Amino acid sequence: MNQKPVYIGIIVVLALLFVLPATRDELDWLWAESRDQATDYMQYYTDWPKGLHTSEARHCYDERTWSETKRAMINEAVKKHAARSAAPEPRQELQARQEGFFWKEATKENTVTSYKDYLTRFPAGHFAAEARRQIDDLTRHATGGSKNSNGQ
Repeated sequence: MNQKPVYIGIIVVLALLFVLPATRDELDWLWAESRDQATDYMQYYTDWPKGLHTSEARHCYDERTWSETKRAMINEAVKKHAARSAAPEPRQELQARQEGFFWKEATKENTVTSYKDYLTRFPAGHFAAEARRQIDDLTRHATGGSKNSNGQ
């Protein structure tokens, strides 16, 4: 028995099935589904606007696109956080600027009260030791120097 005509018949049937639009539609869908990428789903619903799986392909495309967008947003947030962690803390920077401002104000006034105000705000500040020295000097100068009209 010769099996050659049987093989030829199978090949012809498979070729005819492949040529049919429904079969190509299904094969394209299986391809897109197996790769599970947004671009493949978009390609499917572009090639088969009235295909059997068009609405499902659009839904999958939207899901994959959102997943990719969300992943990119998370990566961007992580990068920003890492950059902020590498730089000085904004709160520390603000505190240093405030301390500098109050120190300048204290030195401009150059009074015991102004230095005490500085120490109240920044008891362990960068200029705390200098503020204490200035308070001592001003107090010594005020008590050891001249007395006021009340005899104090």
